Amino acid sequence: MGLDAKIDIVLASFNGEQYIREQLYSIFNQTYTNWQIIIRDDGSTDNTIKIINEFIKQNPYKILLLKDKKGHLGSTFSFSALLESSTSDYIMFCDQDDVWLPDKIYITYKEMRTMEIQYPTVPLLVYTDLKEVDQNLHLISESFVNTHRLFSIRSPNYYEMLALSVVAGCTMMVNKIAKEYILPMPLFLTHDHWIATNIAYYGKCQFVNSATILYRQHSNNSIGSKHVDAKYMLKRFLKIVYLMPFLKKELNAYRFKINVFVYMYYKIKLNMLRLFNCIANY
Repeated sequence: MGLDAKIDIVLASFNGEQYIREQLYSIFNQTYTNWQIIIRDDGSTDNTIKIINEFIKQNPYKILLLKDKKGHLGSTFSFSALLESSTSDYIMFCDQDDVWLPDKIYITYKEMRTMEIQYPTVPLLVYTDLKEVDQNLHLISESFVNTHRLFSIRSPNYYEMLALSVVAGCTMMVNKIAKEYILPMPLFLTHDHWIATNIAYYGKCQFVNSATILYRQHSNNSIGSKHVDAKYMLKRFLKIVYLMPFLKKELNAYRFKINVFVYMYYKIKLNMLRLFNCIANY
């Protein structure tokens, strides 16, 4: 298959009237054009559906709005339902409040096709860097990976991926094979961490060192960015101890066996590396 496959872009919307129009425009301005957006709205009470329908009216073959009676599911289950509905060989995940840079689809898909040459029969995931911006798209950081001290973890094994979430869901592309390894998704874990860890175990994950998205930070972020400094990292160490009683539920959600001592080794190791980097750059 050449560099012309149809790509499904799955978008979970909820009360996104303030930003979703700008996001949809950024997708329509992509240099790679063979795509379809599949949207599931999670019960918006603002003008989100109205805006989506405006785009559908203008571009009826490019946007599919799922209609179900499942009610408010939350982002993880919404993305799960969207993933189930996808029929394309490649799927990208989209948040309603970001802005995609023009070559995002092309850069990600090109890397996916390169990976498939070496790994044609396994689940694959490609993810990229992001530019952090404020709610008005003013630049905060050129590199999410560097700002959050994640630059030493470019192609993590599954224990590293499990111990430290390094994949931003809004940058992900997975192949169709991946669906059988990541569905169904557990409600209590974020979809990007679940997807990345499973694919790291069963297949291959690859980081592209290019920012392909304007990652908008605002007061309504479901999961936003945090300022990472030495104080933040010390709090994370205390949180590791606090969360130990809840660890069993998370690890038992996976279908493969996880050694809790190996997991804790990587959890401590990776956060120590981030802490030392913070101190070195203080």
